[in-house]
Amino acid sequence: MSRTQYLNKERRINVFWVSGFLTLLEGIQGNYKGKSATWIRSMIISMQAFLDCELKGIDDKERRTIINLIDQFEPRLVPRNNLTKAETMQADPEDVWDLAEYAMEYCDKCPGNFDNCRLRELSLRLSIPPLVETGPCQYWRESCRLDTNVAVPDRLKLAK
Repeated sequence: MSRTQYLNKERRINVFWVSGFLTLLEGIQGNYKGKSATWIRSMIISMQAFLDCELKGIDDKERRTIINLIDQFEPRLVPRNNLTKAETMQADPEDVWDLAEYAMEYCDKCPGNFDNCRLRELSLRLSIPPLVETGPCQYWRESCRLDTNVAVPDRLKLAK
């Protein structure tokens, strides 16, 4: 099969996605050690090889254009919206996360049934960042107990 002189739309998009993800991996590789670091390095090498393969043999002007366009694209994670209009509301994600963290930090009635915890399920569905990296639950803080002397931030108080 002969090599194409120009990349079609789908192949260009793939080059932009892979380039963006490659940039992301190169930026975070220092945060990992051991097997995770090895796999990230392997992905980086594979992505570089894929890009070399895709850009090899195409028209020089086409290659320069694609390389110049790469920096103008950024891959993003966009959650699918499976809710109806009636089920949605507008909220600042930071406020939702603050409220969730407040609820988790001061929860004093955790029975330790982490597999059936409704707060944990809700937090996972809302993509609330974990509070800890180890333990029986990513939101578990054994030392957190309800302290009645702790002031509730004004933004978390219910309207009267």
